[in-house]
Amino acid sequence: ANQSLRIFIDLEETVKTAQAWLQAGKLYYQMQENELVEMYLQASIETALKPKELHLAMGLYEEAGDIFFNGIKNRHQAVEYYRGGAIPLARKLRDTQMELRVFNKLAELQIGLHNYENALEFSTLAVRLSVDVGDHLQELVAFHRLATVYYLLQMYEMAEDCYLRTLSLHSPELQGVQEAIYYSKVYYRLGDLTLHKLKDEQDAASYFFLALAAATEFDDCSWQGKIQAKLAQIFTDSQTKNSPRGWTAYRARWLSEGRHDV
Repeated sequence: ANQSLRIFIDLEETVKTAQAWLQAGKLYYQMQENELVEMYLQASIETALKPKELHLAMGLYEEAGDIFFNGIKNRHQAVEYYRGGAIPLARKLRDTQMELRVFNKLAELQIGLHNYENALEFSTLAVRLSVDVGDHLQELVAFHRLATVYYLLQMYEMAEDCYLRTLSLHSPELQGVQEAIYYSKVYYRLGDLTLHKLKDEQDAASYFFLALAAATEFDDCSWQGKIQAKLAQIFTDSQTKNSPRGWTAYRARWLSEGRHDV
């Protein structure tokens, strides 16, 4: 019993010391003392690694990354703490939730830094992990982000498929009005993407009609008016065009060919 108590006291001291180093690093970051920031953050992590307190070290790596992630200066430096520290330890300790959370942050960070190829890598890993975890809300968020990245990379059919995947995921957290708002916004996004990027009026109109149907579930007249304006625009354009119905009647469709693995 005495030995257990001593181990607990030692761990408590380790946590306090590590947190003190971390908070000092955070303070120096706010003061823009860049060299001191790295030194104090490393000291914080070393405090946990020396006695092999890996769970503590993993959390400190994430917290150190968060300082840069949530900041304005040198945001890219979060990557070394997230990818170089938190993720390897999360894998070693089989903490899938931590690994998923950090991949989500890495994806968001790379989008913010306009490094879309890197964002694609992290977003894809986040999707795979979210599927493994089996949390529908996490899966929905991961697929939505992946769709955004594909859109930013101008890979529009891939984006379309990922947006449709989000609509197939029913999360308990999205119910009633919230679910209707989400569906309406995503169908509208799909309509816009299909109309302007994939040049398919027919599919775009279908998506806008679905967006309008979802919009009737909540009271927002201006939003409904926006969707109706899109449908009116498609109708007007189709009347003035001599081309066959739909700009690309036989556009290759992912979903008709079966889903591809992410």
